[in-house]
Amino acid sequence: MKSIITIIAIIAFGHAAIAQTGNVATAVIASSIVCDHCLECGSCGVSIDDTLLGLNGVKNIAIDVKANTITVYYKPEKIALEEIKKAIVAIGYDADEMKADHQAYDKLDACCKAPE
Repeated sequence: MKSIITIIAIIAFGHAAIAQTGNVATAVIASSIVCDHCLECGSCGVSIDDTLLGLNGVKNIAIDVKANTITVYYKPEKIALEEIKKAIVAIGYDADEMKADHQAYDKLDACCKAPE
């Protein structure tokens, strides 16, 4: 009986801890990612993952090259959407109304650049 009470207490405490972690917001950001190669590219894809997932508060990302979007799952109490967009721009890609940093864009592989 004591072990059952202990298990119930652990489950209740674990559930309460999960509920207190805060909300995760979702933002779909229009971007200039144009090819599937960008996701696997050593210079582009790794940079996207490392940069965005390295931001405190960003939990996950999903890139849709067909729709030219980056979906970001983040905790708004830890990071503002504007900061996430600035990070995308610094990698060399557009982020909604913000245009890519020219120097970063120039460093992207040719296949990862939007056709002119």
